[in-house]
Amino acid sequence: MACIDFATLPQSPACVYRGNQAGANSVSVAFLDSMEMPRVVVATGGDDQAITCTVLSLVVDHANSGKAQITLEKIISSKESCASAIKGVRVTGDQTSGFRLFAVGYDQRLSMWLLNAHQDLSSTRIPLLRFLSSTPVDVKDINSLDWCTLQGSQGREKEYLVAGGEGMEILSFDKDIWNAANALTRCNYLLVTCGAGFSADSGLATYEHMPEKYRELCDPLRLVDNPSEFQLFWSKFAQLYSDTKSHKGYDILEKWCGGGKLQNLCRASHGDLPQSSPWWIYSSNVDGHFGRSQCFQQTICEIHGQAAEFRCSRAAGYSEGSRRQGLSWDKWNEVVASSVTSAHCANVTIPINCELDNLECKHCHLLARPNVLLFHDTDENVLRSINHERERYQQWEARAEKEVVGNHKHLVIIELGAGLNVPAVRNESEEVFKDTLRGIGTSSSSRSVTLIRVNPKDADFGEMIGQNTISICDKAENALLNINHVLSIM
Repeated sequence: MACIDFATLPQSPACVYRGNQAGANSVSVAFLDSMEMPRVVVATGGDDQAITCTVLSLVVDHANSGKAQITLEKIISSKESCASAIKGVRVTGDQTSGFRLFAVGYDQRLSMWLLNAHQDLSSTRIPLLRFLSSTPVDVKDINSLDWCTLQGSQGREKEYLVAGGEGMEILSFDKDIWNAANALTRCNYLLVTCGAGFSADSGLATYEHMPEKYRELCDPLRLVDNPSEFQLFWSKFAQLYSDTKSHKGYDILEKWCGGGKLQNLCRASHGDLPQSSPWWIYSSNVDGHFGRSQCFQQTICEIHGQAAEFRCSRAAGYSEGSRRQGLSWDKWNEVVASSVTSAHCANVTIPINCELDNLECKHCHLLARPNVLLFHDTDENVLRSINHERERYQQWEARAEKEVVGNHKHLVIIELGAGLNVPAVRNESEEVFKDTLRGIGTSSSSRSVTLIRVNPKDADFGEMIGQNTISICDKAENALLNINHVLSIM
């Protein structure tokens, strides 16, 4: 930057324009670009109840005593932005997270606006300034607005706004939802990892809240020594999962992916669909609700199977090709050996219907079992289908990581409702995140990976906290609704 000679300060304005039709009461300035070729936005609020944003470009002539040439690029005025005179405006944000504008006036409301500073200024498709939301302020005769950003103990940043008048009120804005939406708009690949909390938002009980009988009947041995109770119990669960309506978060994810809302996802026009997909679901839930959407049917890894359907139990008494030990298993394997089985038994799943007991395989007529991985389960039919999904997912994950590292792409991992009691989903999210970060190394200017963790109690990252991690302390459905709201107006 050129040095300023205070002895020769300018005697007249370098640039004059009319921003408001009546007195301008407040002004805020933010740099939009680099300091080498800077552009600035000047926001004003006035007695005409309008917010005006003016984009100026600055060109420093180093060969001519460092004089700056100012060019007025665009003036946008949002009339009747406030129900009364606007007394304070503040522009916040940066090039990475985007820009927001806050305004407050005599109507005692704080409004928040999206500032689309990086769009083509000649375009009229997307307004430069777009309303997001507003909230009441108790202070009367407001005459000022200021803000600052503070970092908490876990590294989370919050913006605090102070409205002053007949007293003072402090309001906070959680940047996590905003930052998550920003990361999603840029992502080329999306990995959605889901734990029990995501299923619970549909009203389904998590493992901690299941009846005591659930823990007992999660043992495949109960199929052998108490088949009637085992089948009735699991078929009722299957019916419950089938009858339960999926929460709105599923629809939002479908709109982001199959609906095209995340426009930067790398949708391939050819190739094997699962591997060419820019998204994948990794879930520990067994309710089968993701399978209701055609968008996700071929791009999901359900690591515990799916309890909403049944399958033949002929392989339940074997472990890695050998018979399981014990009197009950000996009797079961004798029954299996005397049955006429076929290759179809291993591949066909049985959808739940109104018959809640005496479910059987239609090929060999052996009892059917839930297509879900139970405690100490060694059924190769269940394991085979789960392992197949794992292999397909791992191939996709390796390809997405390679694209990020080698072809300058952006990966977002959004983890929904994965707690600490069964950490398999959290571990997978963190492993993919760390592996991709290691691949990127220090050169991350044109490639990135972001991990968004959504959990009402355990959203922290511990030592992993950093600029590539976003914590949202909320239930999954509500967080997705809030993120989607921001995406809808970006």
